[in-house]
Amino acid sequence: MKKLLLLLAVVSLWLVLPLGSGEVSAATNWGWQVGGALHDLELLHFMPHSATIGVGDSITWTIAEGAPHTITLMSGAPRLPTFASLPFAPGRLTLNPAVAGPSHPGPTPTYNGSGFFNSGLLDPGMSWTLAFGTPGKFEFICLLHRGMKADVTVVAAGTPLPETPEQVAAGIGPGVADHIRAIGRATTPQLRRTQTTVRSDGTTEWQVNTGGAWVSPAFGAIPQGFADIFTPNRLSIHTGDTVRWNFTSAFHTVTFFGPAGPPADLAFFDEIRPPAGVLPPGAPPTIPFFNRTLFEPSSIVSAQGAATYDGTVFLNSGLRGVGADGTILDDFPGAPAIYTDTMLSNGFTTTFTKAGTYNYLCMVHPGMFGMIEVQDRAAWPPVHVELTSQHDGQRVSYYATLRNFGSSTVEGATVALEIPTGSQVVSSGYIHGGNPGAITARDVLWALPNLNIATGGAAGPFVLVVDVPTGTDPHTALSQGWTAFRTATGVTGTAVSVEVGPDAPPPPFPPPGP
Repeated sequence: MKKLLLLLAVVSLWLVLPLGSGEVSAATNWGWQVGGALHDLELLHFMPHSATIGVGDSITWTIAEGAPHTITLMSGAPRLPTFASLPFAPGRLTLNPAVAGPSHPGPTPTYNGSGFFNSGLLDPGMSWTLAFGTPGKFEFICLLHRGMKADVTVVAAGTPLPETPEQVAAGIGPGVADHIRAIGRATTPQLRRTQTTVRSDGTTEWQVNTGGAWVSPAFGAIPQGFADIFTPNRLSIHTGDTVRWNFTSAFHTVTFFGPAGPPADLAFFDEIRPPAGVLPPGAPPTIPFFNRTLFEPSSIVSAQGAATYDGTVFLNSGLRGVGADGTILDDFPGAPAIYTDTMLSNGFTTTFTKAGTYNYLCMVHPGMFGMIEVQDRAAWPPVHVELTSQHDGQRVSYYATLRNFGSSTVEGATVALEIPTGSQVVSSGYIHGGNPGAITARDVLWALPNLNIATGGAAGPFVLVVDVPTGTDPHTALSQGWTAFRTATGVTGTAVSVEVGPDAPPPPFPPPGP
């Protein structure tokens, strides 16, 4: 990462940009936070969103847990594209040097209301400080995330301020927590909207959602937070079935390594040596371009985004999902069609032909992973429990749907989940006759003696909302579910779903992020 930032800082010398004036000794320093994350919930937000400071004061922005960011003042100029293509490497993409490198290396710069000021790409834990030398209201943005913007009002020195630096700092933690809870609440209904279609040949198409988005109208129409999770993140299917991943909120990949593990050429960047004279004297000899194995679909993926998989090879969807931001391609000027066509795609399908358990992940968000368990048709139980869940940091919503894949009607069932002992039930229409309270590790949550599900039909989702015990990671709170059932022909049995909480370790992924 340090090598990349150094390189792009040097390459940024290519660009002729309007710069601001020199440095001053700041009177008061204000601390701001950029971004934040809790488990699989990611906040793309400046905290605070707005504040008032005095002329001569400075702001230090610190990148919180989660993604890298920039702090950028465009001074009314058009937004810079995030990525760039260079003539000597057709069909390849790199970070725009003006985005990745700092505009004013060295001591704290001072902003006087004009010019381009940019922190460069900052990883979590890194900070950038800027002083303000003139009154006015100034907007700053993140060049990596279009939904991120905030403003600061600078008043004449000595003017009474609405808040002190200490008061602003005290409000950041609660504000971040409130926003992250809002992400959880907003994405819960998005993530449980799944469809399952039984096709005429008896096989099934299953749907998996690749995350959800939070939009606060007060801060614009572009998402300012995401849930980076596959739902359901573990799925039990049978041979011949197809899984469709829906990309509706942010960029992700669906990537299976196969038994050989990650390909040898897999990384975030490929170092390419440019022709003589492209780089200034003393610069590193190569420029990092995005790795094609990571960002582009693998060879077995069709132009329509479909593949057939038997678990023996590397399978990658490529980077997909333009989400709610239809202008995102402005960030990719000159990008080859294989990038733009894939990024605009909102779906990826795979038909599984061989029984086995297959782990996969998103290579943009290495903590985002899932599992597909494929069974032979003969081993498939007539009743299947489909489980999904979502949380807001403490409160977990579980959704259980029963599906009848058998040849006769299901008449009666009970459904149970395994969740943390001591979880407090907030709401459920079925648990213990509708009485909230603490539940045990394995509890019969829904007793459905009069249930009737025709062949190919479904019942549910049955919803359970609980507060997990303090200190429990809600992301790991869901383990497994099962049902005991009987059919019209007198058949009885028990079907156990595949685990849906991320209890198994993720695939051994590898490349460091940018």
